[in-house]
Amino acid sequence: MYILGLSAMGHDPAAALIDDQGAIVAAIEEGKLERTRSFGGIPRAAIRFCMERARIRWQDVERVAIASEPNRAFLRKTLYRTRLAPFAPISSAYYFTKALGELGRELNNSRILREMVGGTADRVIHFDHHLCHAASAFFGSALEKALIVSLDNQGDGRAGLVGLGEGTHIRELSSIPFPNSIAWLFTQVTSLLGFSNNASEHKTQWLSLSGEPVYTEAFVKMLRRGPNGPPQMNKKYFKRGFAGDPPFSGEFYRRLGIPQGPLAESVIQGPDNALRKNIASSFEKACEIVLSEWLEFLRGRTGSKHLCLAGGLFLNPLLVAAIERQTGFEEIFVQPAAGNEGTALGVGWLAWHKTPGRARVAPMKGSYWGPVFANVEIKQVLDNCKAPIAGSIPRTGKLMKQSNSSPRERLLPGFKEPPNSVRAPWVIAACSRLRGPSMCRKT
Repeated sequence: MYILGLSAMGHDPAAALIDDQGAIVAAIEEGKLERTRSFGGIPRAAIRFCMERARIRWQDVERVAIASEPNRAFLRKTLYRTRLAPFAPISSAYYFTKALGELGRELNNSRILREMVGGTADRVIHFDHHLCHAASAFFGSALEKALIVSLDNQGDGRAGLVGLGEGTHIRELSSIPFPNSIAWLFTQVTSLLGFSNNASEHKTQWLSLSGEPVYTEAFVKMLRRGPNGPPQMNKKYFKRGFAGDPPFSGEFYRRLGIPQGPLAESVIQGPDNALRKNIASSFEKACEIVLSEWLEFLRGRTGSKHLCLAGGLFLNPLLVAAIERQTGFEEIFVQPAAGNEGTALGVGWLAWHKTPGRARVAPMKGSYWGPVFANVEIKQVLDNCKAPIAGSIPRTGKLMKQSNSSPRERLLPGFKEPPNSVRAPWVIAACSRLRGPSMCRKT
């Protein structure tokens, strides 16, 4: 019997199919099949692809596991907004209504899935979102014991999780409540700099390389209360209720020396604006300092030699590289599909290990679980795009292989990339079947 893992369905939903040996049969993000970067809801095309790849029907699926607990998420969000209501009644009412709508959509999706699956209601089960992130990293690694940290925007109403993984078990040590979310703040800074939030955070990340970290101290004070502490937002830098777009208070703008309000956009968002680059650089540097010192503190407290990272924040390779340099972990594993789509893997593995006595699943050896295309099919697409190609495509053989040639000559056997050409689309496709082209450029 098979286990079908589904990520949370709010954004970037994905499906992963696990066989009766715990191995991944197929896994893909819905947006890759629907050709869109913004999709929410049940990943029907991804489910269909996984089942067709395994040549099975619904009666062959033992469990459908979903990487979210909508009731618990609603409770967390409601309790947080209730505490803020006396100080920010309007924004609290808005976010409460929004959370209620999200709960309704999630419960409706669960109802539809139960109808699709058929049988008893317990065939559809839910797991905590951050626990699924943690499982995707730990069970995907070859590490027998490791500290696990999951950080994202606000999965299931909280910002992160710290846990310990050993063998087939993951034990939660602590939880990071919203709004203490570095990933959420990353989206707000991205919006402040004129990029699309929840889509262009990688632009903020790479822009940081061209600036000077002159505001690092201000951002560090914004991100934590004291040295070695976990992420904890300083309320004086934000509006009441952490509401607004952007949600920054007058104190934030004073510390950066820029005007508040609409005038800030004209001051910050020029394409070659040094201030814009410096803000990106300072924020990136502050994130590196806060997370590296906190993780090093956790290493000393738990005695862990190994670290597993998951959650959308760790799609940032500059941040991960800084953690590698500035902490004493012997080995660090980052789930390649660290974002929401990767929780489809994690929830599938959690459901697999829920049965006592099962051996631990084998570690990931790659992420090529999506569609496969023959060389002839690739050539047809390239010819249709009128892409400049030197040489000819072999009709058989592997598309990618290691050789002693230069990187431009390793793209395909028999191919050389023209000197001034853009990186070829087949190379981007080879980066990952779960992640999109934008993720490949990030990493």
